[in-house]
Amino acid sequence: MNKKGFTLVEILIVVAIIGILSSIALIGLGPVQKRGRDAKRISELKQIQAALELYYGSNGNYPNTANASVDLATLEAPLEAANAISTNSAFPKDPVTGWMYWYGSDGQSYTLGARLEDSKNPALNNDGDDASSNGVNCTDAAASPIYCIGL
Repeated sequence: MNKKGFTLVEILIVVAIIGILSSIALIGLGPVQKRGRDAKRISELKQIQAALELYYGSNGNYPNTANASVDLATLEAPLEAANAISTNSAFPKDPVTGWMYWYGSDGQSYTLGARLEDSKNPALNNDGDDASSNGVNCTDAAASPIYCIGL
């Protein structure tokens, strides 16, 4: 009698090979995911920067934090009130739970900041590193690089 099919050993070998290949793929995607989240952070800061300029155009100043760093979420209400952002859109939140964006302003200038995951991100070469940027610490520490933009 001639039976066709796979033996249990052959199936286990194929499953093991697939498992090894998928784990290698997941390990290789880690840095790509970090760069993607960093790109999202930078893009969202630039969107908020545009909203701040709309706010300034309507009010003649930026929302003031008395040169102290605050969570960017505190800008949601004033920017919505000035029609600088839509009330229907979700306000930006950092893609990693527990992380946040920072905002600091003296009313005439502002600084926006976000912690990046990739300490070698090229965007860090051109950001605004100033230890006293409206209360936002923009120093690029190797363990926790901060990307800052502002006016």
